[in-house]
Amino acid sequence: MSSPAASALTPLPVLIPLIASAATLVAGRRPRLQRTITLVALAAVVAVCAALLYLADRDGTIAVQVGGWGESVAGMGPLGITLVVDRLSALMLVVSSIVLLAVVFYAIGQHDAIGTSPFAVDSIENPAQTPLSKSYAVLQQLAPVILEHQGSGATVGFLLDSEQPSVTHQLGGYELHISLDEIFGYKADIGYGLIVATGPDTFIGAGSGFRVAFRAGTSGAALVGIGTVDEGAYRDGQWVAGRRLNGDENDQGRCWRFSNQGLMIERCTVYRCG
Repeated sequence: MSSPAASALTPLPVLIPLIASAATLVAGRRPRLQRTITLVALAAVVAVCAALLYLADRDGTIAVQVGGWGESVAGMGPLGITLVVDRLSALMLVVSSIVLLAVVFYAIGQHDAIGTSPFAVDSIENPAQTPLSKSYAVLQQLAPVILEHQGSGATVGFLLDSEQPSVTHQLGGYELHISLDEIFGYKADIGYGLIVATGPDTFIGAGSGFRVAFRAGTSGAALVGIGTVDEGAYRDGQWVAGRRLNGDENDQGRCWRFSNQGLMIERCTVYRCG
């Protein structure tokens, strides 16, 4: 028999998102409040799942009966739902964390998402080193930029793979051809990220495994060149430039590259001529 604590906690990973969803609807057109609700709900689910993992590891499989509708019939009890928690849920983590890593950028960049809801993060080993944790650290830096430009048509998000190796978006007066990164005969298997047009001829990008080629999207000078590409970070909402990239790092000025060897934030400026 499950302990009272386990019985009380088991339904919460289902109930908390439902309650949070209702709360975001009540919040209406207040996106900051909606994102706060999402963050609080997500943190609560993580805490509950961590507690359930501990209880399942200590006491074994947890089974909780929810419902109990109708009368018992011979050979069959009342109708209901059985919720089961065991350590096998950790097997879901490998797939879900990789998928979520890409979906986070796509949802926020392309669909102005309020947030995302990862599953089974309670069983991550060495959480600070996982792609999921690193992606949230990057998004935390970018949060002021995303919130400033979200809903204005100034952001795009994307997920690339062998079935969809490239996409094209109109952004900031330019046509962006975004494709899986490749150089010296090597091509990334998967690419993901988001790009924000932060000002005239200026873009902030984050992600991994993709490259961007710019074309003129409005009338005027037809040729587009890459001015500068800088690695960097956001500190207290302010851009702090790091290395300036050139040569192979931007394919001799032909494109804006994001290697699949890491998760990066970069700032790119472009110019038109001709």
